[in-house]
Amino acid sequence: MPSFSAEQAKAQALARFEDPGPGHINCGQAVLCYALLRMGEDPESIMYARYVGGGIAGMGEVCGS
Repeated sequence: MPSFSAEQAKAQALARFEDPGPGHINCGQAVLCYALLRMGEDPESIMYARYVGGGIAGMGEVCGS
């Protein structure tokens, strides 16, 4: 998979973050999505980052990202 430019990766990660439907990703997933797109890796690996969104372990404390 080819890598995305910084602007393309940012736009795609933000679009998924702002999606109100089933394609929505949390903040931790958005950060990982951006990095994966920049590196040319499979962005679907973001499912592993779902636990860091919303603060550490969803406690609402310091951001897990």
